[in-house]
Amino acid sequence: MPDSTNPVPVLSRIASNASCLHQALRALPAERDASALAAHITDAQDLADIALRLFLTRSRQTSQPSPTDLLLLHRVAQIAKTAQDAAAELTAALARAVENQRR
Repeated sequence: MPDSTNPVPVLSRIASNASCLHQALRALPAERDASALAAHITDAQDLADIALRLFLTRSRQTSQPSPTDLLLLHRVAQIAKTAQDAAAELTAALARAVENQRR
């Protein structure tokens, strides 16, 4: 379990995972393989889950957050939203890919 008082390693891992996911998405062929999309949706959802858990842990640890704490919480919330948005876009692409395969 990571040290909950130091979010930097978790944020670094989230950023690294997000970068790998972004590179994988850019490398996908135009026809968008449905199974690859499903795997990437899972990855994006996992990233969002990690960020949300970190947000929850950090917000519970500080009864009176400092400006630095608030900036960190804001950044973690942005990461969670971005990962959720990516999962939603990938889900839409998956639906289109499946529809195209049906035709």
